Amino acid sequence: MQGVGMRPFVARLAKQYRQGGWVANTPEGLNIVVEGDPTLQQQFLKALQINLPPLARIDTLHCRQHPATGLRHFQIKASEQGENNSPWVLPDIAACPQCIDDVFNPESRFYRYPFTSCCDCGPRYSIMTALPYDRERTSMAEFKLCPQCERDFHDPENRRYHAQTIACPRCGPELSLFNINGQCLQQGETSLQQTIQFLREGKIIAVKSIGGFQLWVDAHNQQAVQLLRARKNRLHKPFALMTADIESAGKFCRINPIEQTALTSLGAAIVLLTRSDSSLIAEAVAPDSKLLGVMLAYTPLHHLLLQEFGSPVVATSANMHNEPICISRQQVEQQLSAVADFILDHNRDILRPLDDSLLRVIADKPTILRRARGFAPLPVKLKTAIPDTLAVGAHLHNTIAFSHGHHAILSAHIGDLENYQTRRLFNETASDMQ
Repeated sequence: MQGVGMRPFVARLAKQYRQGGWVANTPEGLNIVVEGDPTLQQQFLKALQINLPPLARIDTLHCRQHPATGLRHFQIKASEQGENNSPWVLPDIAACPQCIDDVFNPESRFYRYPFTSCCDCGPRYSIMTALPYDRERTSMAEFKLCPQCERDFHDPENRRYHAQTIACPRCGPELSLFNINGQCLQQGETSLQQTIQFLREGKIIAVKSIGGFQLWVDAHNQQAVQLLRARKNRLHKPFALMTADIESAGKFCRINPIEQTALTSLGAAIVLLTRSDSSLIAEAVAPDSKLLGVMLAYTPLHHLLLQEFGSPVVATSANMHNEPICISRQQVEQQLSAVADFILDHNRDILRPLDDSLLRVIADKPTILRRARGFAPLPVKLKTAIPDTLAVGAHLHNTIAFSHGHHAILSAHIGDLENYQTRRLFNETASDMQ
């Protein structure tokens, strides 16, 4: 699985156990060459398997001995490409606590920077153009690293060592606030402040998230939520909510330990929870329902907005009923000009649409109801190997899958195939996954 910080981890481990050599992504998987003291090598191999990065897992490990060639230093080699690249791609990952600490630390150069990430978090699948996973094959390729980020990227002791999405205010993506006619109103920090003010005024904001835009509105403002329902032509179906943290969610929902684990997981899905206090959430959010769909802030941008706004927001997919989610400002302007009042955009391109995932705890087990951002395209283990096969799914709630040996690789949720836009996404997804 590429994008889990495995190569930096191996490099740090090699330094710790005084091994020369190299590590590289190859079409078959991760190749590691170590040369040094045999006793320390065995310690290296043991640590390699028990001290993995949070997102990493080793399925198979094969060791071979070769004559020593005098390797004294350890390096990360450029990824090798081939016709049979590894099919495992990491999904987009919620911001880690360390990065959020950086965002709110005035002493950090990432202070209040909405695109802070490291090896353990950040976008992956939604910004990749091809495998292997390296910066030049993502939509971060156009952002040249500043000297400080360059140093972090090459420093084995740094948490952002070989973090492909590393960026800071000097060299990374930038926020911009537009009106629905495409006129830029604010940029950078002032666009954040103006967005928060518009939310307090009951405005509907299209916010560029990971995998697509979301429509945000104050979840306590009954009139604003009803206006969103009318404009989006979504008369009864509940809206999802986003809140800053688990403590905030606990003010209006009952949360058991299993639900809390699901809410705070790396996938950061919407979790269906039992409503506890109706006064904090407008009735129009989920009419006649005891359940609320709640997710926690999962990007630095979300954290910055929600910490200052101070209360939950409706955060529903930016689309018209049963159509694919918008992934560019131009799509929002064309398709949602009668829905959104303003657009909070940034210049890191989203390359494939991903709705927010949805799950519910049933019989003490988290059950995924809609598998998309944070989960797709992770594989599902099969009991029997199946020859390379495309499964095209059903007409309703469509998802497609490819078999690969003992695994099925599932796409993100596509939707009901009842209109041209969704049928086009179905075709694009089948081609893109191949």
